Amino acid sequence: MTTRLDLDRTLAEWFRADAGEALPDYLDELVDRVAREPQRRWWSSPERWLPVDVTARASTFALPRYGRLAIVALLILAIAAAAVFAVGSRNQRVPPPFGPAANGSIVSWSQSGDIIAADADGSNSRIIVGGPSFDFAPWFSHDGTRFIFWREPTAGQDLVMVANADGSGVRALTDTLLYADWFEWSPADDAIAVVHTQAGTGKRLLSIVDATGKAPLHTLDLPLGVDNDVYWLPPNGDELLFTARDKPEDPENGLYAVKRDGTAFRQVAPVASSHYNNLAVALDGQRIAFSNVEADSSGNGIGWHIHLRDLATGSDTQVTFDPRADGEVDEHEPIFSPDGTQLLLWTQTGDTGRLAVAPSDGTSHARSLGPPFLWDDEYSYAFSPDGRTAILNIGKGTTWLFDLESGKGTRLSEGIPNFASWQRLAQPLP
Repeated sequence: MTTRLDLDRTLAEWFRADAGEALPDYLDELVDRVAREPQRRWWSSPERWLPVDVTARASTFALPRYGRLAIVALLILAIAAAAVFAVGSRNQRVPPPFGPAANGSIVSWSQSGDIIAADADGSNSRIIVGGPSFDFAPWFSHDGTRFIFWREPTAGQDLVMVANADGSGVRALTDTLLYADWFEWSPADDAIAVVHTQAGTGKRLLSIVDATGKAPLHTLDLPLGVDNDVYWLPPNGDELLFTARDKPEDPENGLYAVKRDGTAFRQVAPVASSHYNNLAVALDGQRIAFSNVEADSSGNGIGWHIHLRDLATGSDTQVTFDPRADGEVDEHEPIFSPDGTQLLLWTQTGDTGRLAVAPSDGTSHARSLGPPFLWDDEYSYAFSPDGRTAILNIGKGTTWLFDLESGKGTRLSEGIPNFASWQRLAQPLP
């Protein structure tokens, strides 16, 4: 695998490549090395099909008795078929695009490039997309019915692929894209935002892919190169929020938004150095969280800190989840829970990282979850769709599930090789 995916959802290789092997002693050196989520109609009453005037006199032209019985039998069959259809429709209910949902399958990929699914408890691991091609990074749609993934026929050349949730119906949505390394479903799951590279110039482009594959790729005409942090703003996805910069190597970036047709490009937050890393968007579309590198009271005078920003008011607040964070501990990569009330993040002390959960308003300290891990190891983490569980994947398959109410962790006997995405399902009917 040569393309890079963002830290929020993949491995720490991207982080190591951009941040180096350790935190530098001086800000200038660090800056050089930090890189840049109708009710169905009621069936008509049988009274519209069956005769209700039972006291009326039989017509001279009425069908014989056996004919009437046959019609009644056909009507009963029709009603039964309608009932079966209705039950099937209920079984195919999908969740709303944002908020808690029921937990479905967990998808990942193997080192050989097969897409793997497991049940919600991590058991029953099986290949759902195999073959000679190298496929990776499956990402479920909001409704849980499909997932997209990358197929890499040649190093640096990638296709956006789509499949049904069970791995069937695999098809390409794009031709090959150069160094493509970010995709994100729209809230309606009708389009996919993709970041890739323009041949010849190296400019990072933002394009919109039709999720049916019927419409051509639409590349937005933007004045800046786009980073790997692109989100459709909830709840409607009328705008895309992203970070961008003049040149890929430029340490200064800004926060921007644009409509899906490429119009109304606007700046959301000031341009700054080593800011707006690892964007996360709350389900209300009004709050975001991100990581900055900025001055603090640590020995080298700088560190990683988490900020919360209100998109409506522009209020930007640095929050501290570990009381030692201003000097001894760095805090990284916030992720909002499905209901927006909690954040997952990881804290760093020296070479050691630790997963933690905290209130998303920053009003109290974080609780650590699970064992420590080397900060430059491969790792990934996420909330379950119902928001009650956190998953932590370390290395090539050490996987933990944590009950967030009790904090109790369970290490899976069969680890998940490269955790990518957790399927959202409709909540059971009450």
